[in-house]
Amino acid sequence: MKERITQKDLAVHLGLSQSGISMALRGDPRIGKATQAKVRAAAEAMGYRPDPVMGALAGYRAAKSAKRYVGTLALLLPCRVEADYLNSPFAAGLVGGVREASEEMGYRCETFVLGQRPFARTLSILRSRGIRGMVVGPVGKDAPVAPAIEGLTIVQVGRGWGQTGHHRVTTNHFDNLRLAWNVLRERGYERIGLFLRAGNDNLTDGRWVAAYLYMQARAGIPPLPVGDNTQDLAEWFRACHPDAIIASDQWLRARLEETMGVRAPADIGFAALGVPGGTEPTSGVFQRPHEIGRVAAQLLDLSLRSYEDKPTAVPIINVINGEWHEGDSLRPPR
Repeated sequence: MKERITQKDLAVHLGLSQSGISMALRGDPRIGKATQAKVRAAAEAMGYRPDPVMGALAGYRAAKSAKRYVGTLALLLPCRVEADYLNSPFAAGLVGGVREASEEMGYRCETFVLGQRPFARTLSILRSRGIRGMVVGPVGKDAPVAPAIEGLTIVQVGRGWGQTGHHRVTTNHFDNLRLAWNVLRERGYERIGLFLRAGNDNLTDGRWVAAYLYMQARAGIPPLPVGDNTQDLAEWFRACHPDAIIASDQWLRARLEETMGVRAPADIGFAALGVPGGTEPTSGVFQRPHEIGRVAAQLLDLSLRSYEDKPTAVPIINVINGEWHEGDSLRPPR
């Protein structure tokens, strides 16, 4: 008999990600109140209790990690309206991770929105306040043209924005698609299609399509053409006859049902490459934006300590693997 129920046990039981369980138990506002209540009820019913040794260790680490004020870091959101940008669960998680890690290292994190003022003015503000380091968030759809940035230590998140030669942190698009593919194959799906929003694969530098073609070839499956929403979905669906679809996000699931009456999982398996996690009902890959944000802040701190204030010929690119989120859009494990 297992001696202690863990958060991983709760995650498996409830079909949520382990990070979602942890957030729910902490009362994180990004997790809905209904899900928090469900997690707490399951924890009580299953006899989950926080590990006192791990709790003591966390307290010790927190005490040891308390640091005096080191300085201020800038977080640049390349958009025109901050509220619109933070409507994205990925962006909200990322910003939270940057701020959390910054505070742990003794920094104050100040947010700047590119579209609110001329960028020359933003640079002037940064220099007048002695801010030497900046994390640049993922490029939004309405991002203004990237200006030249000099004299700052910069870490970019995502594909990159503006100049090359800066360190970057990004999700592992290639391995995330492989993860989704492998789960679908384990559930017995044979004809797995890939359908993306127009332009999405450009934002991943082709890594989603590359991984998809690689997995098809490895499995010896005749290739299905990759679809995007510039095409007629019904025509693509009839031509490919997929029994499961991998999509960039959950938007296509609703579109399939609304326009064609095709429901997941009753008629087809469906997995998204970017699900918010927590309460999201669609199965797919949770990209762990909070961890991406934390790593970006930590990499910026390392760069500042190395006095890197200009692009480098050998930039560091950290890729963060996602984790599987078990929703309701696939048949259950066999």
